[in-house]
This record gives sequence, C-alpha cells and structure tokens, in this order.
Amino acid sequence: MKKIIGMMILVFWSTSALMSQQYHYYYRGDQVPLELNTEYAYLLLEGVQSPTELQPLIGKAKVTDFQVYNPVQTLAEMPGSVYHQNRYWAEIKFAKNMRPNAYAKQLAALTENQQVLYAGPYFSKGEDLKIGLSDLFLVKLKALGDPQILLDMAAQAGAEVVGRNRFMSDWYTLSVTPKANGNAMDLANAFFESGRFAAVEPDLMVDDLTECVNDPFFNNQWSHNNTGQWGTSAGPDINSCAGWANWGTGNIGTIVAVLDHGFERNHPDLVGNNVGNGFDSESGTTPALVLGSHGTACAGVVAATRNNNIGVTGVAPNCGIMSVSNSLAGSPNSRQKRADGINWAWQNGAAVISNSWVSGVQYQVIDDAITNALANGRGGLGTVIVFAAGNGNSNNVRYPANSNPDIIAVGAAAPCGERKNPSSCDGENWWGGDYGTQLDVAAPGVKIPTTDRQGAAGYTSTDYTQTFNGTSSACPAVAGLAGLIISLNPCLTHLQVA
Repeated sequence: MKKIIGMMILVFWSTSALMSQQYHYYYRGDQVPLELNTEYAYLLLEGVQSPTELQPLIGKAKVTDFQVYNPVQTLAEMPGSVYHQNRYWAEIKFAKNMRPNAYAKQLAALTENQQVLYAGPYFSKGEDLKIGLSDLFLVKLKALGDPQILLDMAAQAGAEVVGRNRFMSDWYTLSVTPKANGNAMDLANAFFESGRFAAVEPDLMVDDLTECVNDPFFNNQWSHNNTGQWGTSAGPDINSCAGWANWGTGNIGTIVAVLDHGFERNHPDLVGNNVGNGFDSESGTTPALVLGSHGTACAGVVAATRNNNIGVTGVAPNCGIMSVSNSLAGSPNSRQKRADGINWAWQNGAAVISNSWVSGVQYQVIDDAITNALANGRGGLGTVIVFAAGNGNSNNVRYPANSNPDIIAVGAAAPCGERKNPSSCDGENWWGGDYGTQLDVAAPGVKIPTTDRQGAAGYTSTDYTQTFNGTSSACPAVAGLAGLIISLNPCLTHLQVA
C-alpha cells in the first residue's frame, strides 16, 4: 500500500504541474479532456461567513457565489466519516484571465491564508465555458466489503470520507484536506489509476439548464393544435385533441416525475394533478422546493389541467406529476444530487422521469442511477427516462441524453414541421436543437405557452408564460406522451413505451 501511495503522490498536483499538464478526468475508464479557465476559482472556507468577510482575502477579485457548505446533508454517515460545521464555499472571479503559471501561483497564494482550506481551478469543455472543481470526489467500490481499503487510501492521500450515497451504497464521497498534495481531480485520477476502485470522479460544477429564452391560452398552444398562430405554417403539431379522444388523457396513478427546479404544487393549473410532497435533492428531504421558474414551466407542459377554464393544458392532463427539486446549478456535489433525484423518483412510484437539463461533464454516478431506474422502476418493467438533447444546434446529442440507448433523447421541432434551427420559420435565429444519430424524437420546442410561477417570481407576472423554449419544453411533452401510453397499458416495459 505504501508503495502505491508513494507512486500516487508523484502524479499529484503542484504549481508546476498546473502550468503544464493536460487536464482530464476519467469517465468509464476513458480520459475526458478539459481546458483551463483562469477567470474563476472555487474556495472552501472556514471562519469566513459572508462575502464581505471574504473580500479582503481575495484582493481585486469579485465574489460571484457564496453558499453554506454541507455535503453530508444528502449522504448517509458511516464509521470513519468526517463532518465539519460552519464552512462555506465561494466562487470568485478574477479581474482578468491569467496565464496558467500566474493562475497556479494565485491559487497557491489564496491557500496560504488559514481560512482558505482549498482553492480549486476552473475549466471549460465545448459549450460549457465555466466548470468548477470543488474539494470533493466520488468513489465507487468494486465490492461492498471494501470500505477499509478506501479509508486507508484516503488517510494516506490527505482526504476525508464525508459519507456514503443513500441510494447506492457502493458510492462514497470524499473531501480533499489541506494535508493533500493535490486537488480533487488529482486525487480522483490517482485513486482510479490505482486499479482498486470501480469508478472515481472529481466533483465538477457546471450549470445545466437547457432553456434558450424566457420572454384562457390553449389557442396559443401550437404544439397541440397548429393553426399558424405565430404567423407560421398551419398543420405540424402533436395532434393532441384526436389523441385524447381516441386514447384518453391519462390517469392520476401514472406519475411523471419532473426533476428540475421544482414546481409550484399549488398553482391553479397544476394542483389537481400534483401527487405527494415530492423530494428536494439539494437537502435530501421532503418536501420539494421551488428553486427557480424552469420546473413550473416544465410541469405545465406535462400535465396542466384540461377543461378547467383557466390557462393551458398539458400533454397528459390527467396524469399525476411529482416534483423533484434541484438547483440545476454548478455547486459542490451537484451531480450526485441529481443522481439522488433520479433514484428517489423511481423508488417512489414514478412511471416516467422528465429531465430538461444537460450536464457539461459525464458522471458514472448519474449513469448508475439511470440504470437503476430503467431496470427496477415500476416493479421491474422499468421507469421511462426522458432527457433533453440540448440547444447548441450541434450534430451531437448532449449528456446524459446520449449516455444510454434506452433513454428517450428529445430534440426540438419548429412550427413548420422542421428541426428547430437558426433559420427555421419561428424567427428565433439565435439557437437550434441538437440532433444526430442518438436523437430519438423531436417535439415542439419553441414559443410554447405553459404555466409559470405565480406573481412576480416567474418569467412573467401573469402566472403563465407564452414563449417557453428549447429542448426544455420538448422533453416534458414527450414525457407526458409516455405517461399517456402507460396509462393506456400499464404492463408495457420501458422499452415498449420508447
């Protein structure tokens, strides 16, 4: 063991390494390259309780995010796990981009202050220009009886075991301490390269909404009945009225979980179909919260109530909808929390899970949660998993939609019966839906009327928005359709539904 740890330390981060190394992490055994972004840094703090207190420590840099640090909140404790109170994490933005050597020296200088326990670099990858590296990394054991191997290696590498995943007991979360000779990516890569673990992934933070713009409405819902409402061609739509007449409008026992910001469960157009109190994956507790406007819009596309003389109607207006809230923001442990949301949803009766988000970084902990849902949901028939393909107008479906062939990957269609692209007939020339061989279906994804948070908190002050856009709006339409199919025949497997 000592020999292995000694070899590991040789590859750990140092100031000189940060200047010259190729940055990467491992996903399913392959290296995923990253580019250095020297404009931002992640800080783990102790004894600093506000941005005002932090400012003197960072000079001309600006505090762009500051939150309580509490990764153990969503984890199961275990013997040997460590929990620290009164810590905060921050994102800071430097006055200008730096060369890698100057950036490395800046991070090292920050950690010379005892109140800064860790300073992590930022990266970029493709469309995702801001990917932060927290102090955490995730480890999957090869066998459930191996935690002592993990504890021993963590102790020698200068890491602490924070806790175990509540839903997948072979996954553990570790934190880098000031004693370590590297950052979370260095330790994660070294742990993986030791060959002792099934998977090891650094905790990378990236914001993941798939929305493009936010600017009695059934007549505006071209997705249901396209009469050329937006000055476009009449005709192309999902033919909802005929579908409802022939195959029904769903039933409350078929639950579509919306893993998103959380939706307003008391919204007049949603309250009748809301099922239970939901789950907040950020805190690991019930009820679900409302952490932004995106989730309420998605929920309305799925199952806003029909024929109630108000607002809009959803694709599955009599199916149940379940709120699973997540910030969809780049924060410590954010990928694992999304995996928790998926696991909680299928374990609590979700027939379908709608995911209007992408992840700029690939994670096996998310893959494992999806696999669990597909294999075990609905008593073994499988929960149907629906993901947005992304809005980059790229011949490349985004992750996680591209991670498993059994996922339904959804692109965006425009009102004239074409893929939503910068030259499509809707006039929104600044975006297009992602496409490619891994795309399964396209659904209406531009100028979609739907529910909004009530009052001034939402996209508008009218409780509805008329222009919900992107594969964010297409994904819940397909999730609603899956709910209708399962309502019609609950014995279908997830593959038969897809």
